[in-house]
Amino acid sequence: MKRWMALLLCVLMLASCTPKAENPTGEQTTAGETAQKQNRSDTKIRRTQEEKDKGWKIFPDMGVKYLMDSAVWKANGAYLYTDLVGNTSDEKSKVYSGSHYNLITSKMNEALNALYADKSLSEKELIAKEAEILKEMKPLFGVYTLRKALVEGKDYGEITRFPENEILFEDEEYITLMATAPYDEKGLDGEEKTAYKTLWEDVKKIRKSMVVERPLTLAETLGSLNIGEFRSLDLEGKEVKLGDIFKENKVTMVNIWATFCPPCREELPDIAKLGKEMKEKGVAVLGIVGDTEEGTDENLEEAKKLLNDAKAEYVNLVRSENMNTIIEYTAGYPTTFFVNSEGKIIGAAFVGGQSEETFKKAIEALLK
Repeated sequence: MKRWMALLLCVLMLASCTPKAENPTGEQTTAGETAQKQNRSDTKIRRTQEEKDKGWKIFPDMGVKYLMDSAVWKANGAYLYTDLVGNTSDEKSKVYSGSHYNLITSKMNEALNALYADKSLSEKELIAKEAEILKEMKPLFGVYTLRKALVEGKDYGEITRFPENEILFEDEEYITLMATAPYDEKGLDGEEKTAYKTLWEDVKKIRKSMVVERPLTLAETLGSLNIGEFRSLDLEGKEVKLGDIFKENKVTMVNIWATFCPPCREELPDIAKLGKEMKEKGVAVLGIVGDTEEGTDENLEEAKKLLNDAKAEYVNLVRSENMNTIIEYTAGYPTTFFVNSEGKIIGAAFVGGQSEETFKKAIEALLK
């Protein structure tokens, strides 16, 4: 799959493959802090099935919810370049979490596809050439949650790369911005110009629909859900109750992944190895395959093949209605968190591919 196609997939699914993090710390919390953070059942960043059908999007890690006309954005998807940015785990990252949408022309698509097909380039060369192509994108909008201590006195535009930045939320830790740009159709022709105008007009509606609050951790978003009662099917069609796995183990490591996600595939062998090593210590691994779905065979065989190649023997579940509730509160693929025997989320949550060593350290800390 061409890379721009993968980025379009992220627009439609509002999910992202997050690369392997360097020196991640995760959402490190003490047990007391976790219990306190989980007590946010009054959060506004939730959505009903009816809202979801209407196009409401939620980004708990930014504390943002807004109505995005799905028909409009899907119809013009061929001209979209979008990405999730920031690092909730890296305290040195100015951007805690964010998402941006830009218009990309057919000419730029062709240049990118040719670039990604060129196997002679080093990663450094590819990134440089990619940046040169993408600098001509037409910005539509972005939402960014910044670490306040790292951005005070700085030009927000230098961080978001958007000229207009409106503060939507601010407290002692975070600043959340709506980033936009003036209308500028210069350089666009025909359908590109029509797509740009349509999307730009919808951005104004998105701004009016914005619901914003303090960013939520994964523990906070899932804390009010009794996930121990959730059920789904494993890859062989057998029903599994999550609580049955949780109560049999001191710690259960839950890994949410997708078959199309390179960082997910990369970490599968490490997770498989870790699961076998830690089993005697009362640790289990549970996988949730985000691009499979109950009632269909889509991506099922691919998931089985990837798990078999990784020598992964732990339970993996398909995406059911219960699993959707969990997945929609995560920032991207892969996401990994930990649950105790009572079904409560504990310790660190990681977004992005991690090493076996990182996971092992997190688990050993929880076992202590």
